[in-house]
Amino acid sequence: MAKKNNLILPIQGMTCANCVSTVERNLKKLEGIDSVAVNLSSERAAVSYEMQKVDLDRIIEKIQRAGYDVVIAEGDFVLKNSPDALDSERISKSLQKIDGIREVKFNLALNKVVVRYIPTIVSQLEIRAQLKRIGFEALILGDEAVDQEELIRKKEISEQKKLLIIGLIFTTPLFILSMGRDFRIVPDSIGSQRWFDWLLLVLATPVQFYVGAQYYVSAYKALRNGSANMDVLIALGSSVAYFYSLLILFGVFSGHVYLEIAAVIITLIRLGKFLEARAKGKTGDAIRKLLNLQPDKARIKKGNEVVEINADEVVVGDVLVVRPGDKIPVDGIVLNGKSQVDESMITGESKPIAKGVGDSVIGSTQNRNGMLEIEATKVGKETTLSQIVKLVESAQGSKAPIQGLADKISSVFVPIVLVIAVMTFLAWYFFGSPGGHGEMSVFSRALINAVSVLVIACPCAMGLATPTAMMVGTGKSANSGILFRTAEALERSQKVDTVVLDKTGTITRGHPEVTTAEVLDELGEEKSFIQLAASLESASEHPLGEAIVAEAGNRGLDLLEVINFRSIPGKGVAGEVDGKRILAGNHKLMQENGIAVSDNASDIISKLQNNAETPILVAVDRILAGVIGIADQIKDGSLAAVESIKTSGRSVIMLTGDNEHTAKAIARLSGIENVIAEVLPGEKAEKIKELQGQGAVVAMVGDGVNDAPALAQSDLGIALGTGSDVAVASAPVTLLGGDLSSVMKSFTLSKMTFKTIKQNLFWAFFYNILLIPVAAIGLLNPMLAAGAMAFSSVFVVTNSLRLANKKLLS
Repeated sequence: MAKKNNLILPIQGMTCANCVSTVERNLKKLEGIDSVAVNLSSERAAVSYEMQKVDLDRIIEKIQRAGYDVVIAEGDFVLKNSPDALDSERISKSLQKIDGIREVKFNLALNKVVVRYIPTIVSQLEIRAQLKRIGFEALILGDEAVDQEELIRKKEISEQKKLLIIGLIFTTPLFILSMGRDFRIVPDSIGSQRWFDWLLLVLATPVQFYVGAQYYVSAYKALRNGSANMDVLIALGSSVAYFYSLLILFGVFSGHVYLEIAAVIITLIRLGKFLEARAKGKTGDAIRKLLNLQPDKARIKKGNEVVEINADEVVVGDVLVVRPGDKIPVDGIVLNGKSQVDESMITGESKPIAKGVGDSVIGSTQNRNGMLEIEATKVGKETTLSQIVKLVESAQGSKAPIQGLADKISSVFVPIVLVIAVMTFLAWYFFGSPGGHGEMSVFSRALINAVSVLVIACPCAMGLATPTAMMVGTGKSANSGILFRTAEALERSQKVDTVVLDKTGTITRGHPEVTTAEVLDELGEEKSFIQLAASLESASEHPLGEAIVAEAGNRGLDLLEVINFRSIPGKGVAGEVDGKRILAGNHKLMQENGIAVSDNASDIISKLQNNAETPILVAVDRILAGVIGIADQIKDGSLAAVESIKTSGRSVIMLTGDNEHTAKAIARLSGIENVIAEVLPGEKAEKIKELQGQGAVVAMVGDGVNDAPALAQSDLGIALGTGSDVAVASAPVTLLGGDLSSVMKSFTLSKMTFKTIKQNLFWAFFYNILLIPVAAIGLLNPMLAAGAMAFSSVFVVTNSLRLANKKLLS
């Protein structure tokens, strides 16, 4: 079987939807590429390929050939032990085996290794770990990988800002002088001078060929690859105005120069790109917010000492000491201590969780009020937080089906615009009014209107409409404890009309607890009755027995010695405790042992069963002493969550393997009318299929393991579980906190996200549909067209960012 690899590459140089399709089209030409999804907003490409047929070098080469580049970060590592020439060769060979490392350089005088690497594939932590494995400890470590990538993005924004400022320095006086002459503010004695036009040329040229150089380079690369992108339109539009004016200056034609149009087009578009880049940077805030949760330091026990180290140096098996108020560095198990831990930053649940010996804890959550000793079980990329970030990045790199429309239109958009621009020129040239300046006036007007069409028709907004909203939406959901594995899952979520809920662990807490204890005999106080039952059950491994033992612990009762213990399958247990013969089990066990069940006891049993509680009858020395009610209690908020789903117009169904009597009792308490009970795990998927056959769009909500077939069969599988289960979640949606209210939140977030996407697409499409004809009929000046085009992209990005500030109510 072919070995496959999945990676994410940060791409530089993309400006519009055509750039996205160009990168995707070129990579798909490579043999061995299975799939490519490029995100314009995050400027990343998710690539899946067969390693035997194509390698990373070939993929990067293809991207560069298409006219773009891959972001390369640089990290400096100062080594504690001085390497010699042989060491440097060994280090270089070792590091270059790691996927994502592009170059290794040495400065032996400074004991420094400089590594150039792709930050989305390998991190500085992994590089340092590799150095340590071959015997070299790095004393100085640069910024984290994500910070390196962010630093490169900031450099790009800084470069755009510099070019914008230069553009404004030259364009502002050029525009003022040109408009001053047109509106007779500049006297004719000056404006009519030949040197005045040459002054305008001096001001326009740096803007055209320095500020606008990127557009020429990008346009050339796009055309070389047989495609046409936004930069082709900008370069063509501004060049037509500039070179036509140049021909007038050299006397080839006579008439008015339009140098200010060329300069203003480039400067306004540069302004739009600068604002867009700044806004786009904020779409990744959710990922950065998650990464910023990681603590920098950790305290580990070494013998009798507690030593502070960097959090990234913790290894599996280390014992960490976490003080009140500190963040837990990595995932682990509590060895000693009790505390409340705030997991809201991971699960979205605001209520602190009690933690004690044996409980699992999640890295980056906050210890509230007790000292904890924790054994590290997952570090580095294996931690829950790292897995969450990986899943969110994967979702942001995938494409929603709705984006297909924008991609198809964008792929043919620029060629169509070029045809419209040519037709506009020809129509105005042959049928336009001469106006009073002769044939050259008609030519000029035809040219300017064609330029307006070229400039107004930028496909940037179309390319950004879907990915920016998806990035903000998936990021917001992750910060709320909801993980969408794909963009398709986020889109499908809004279409669900039927929600099927598993019972155990979904509606209920998933473990039995004592809810009632009724004393029937003059045995004494309830405390003694519970103590005898719990002592007997301590010798059993049955979950119901464990619940009784746990109740005794909650009440601070000591367990007594048990002798002659017997387990009676399907009925209960028997034995001797404190010199008394004890029986604990169901009604059948009492009947077989000749123990009378009074009418009062029967009433209690019926009441418990009606409330979905399992009655455990306890006899002491052949007399029924009492009844214990045990139930898997409904989670706090389950009733409200079910009501909110029903209020949204969706139907709710409980699907469980429990007996019908218990299932209906739980359904009644949780507000569910429709129950499908006594279904085997293998049959659950068939029940989902039956609902789908009736036309329902089904979301199945379960624990992600026992309900795996049903989750896979449903239109949208939603797995409930703790954060530590996220790495193995089998459903396309995972609710980290296990709170049913998050189900409705996921639907709400999907609706909000796709409402935003539709707004963006409406603006992007209708903006072009409306303004291209306006430009073609001569009602739109090229400078206004450039401003409107720049605004459209900024509008789409900022409209997506509004999602981040909206309240996500269930």
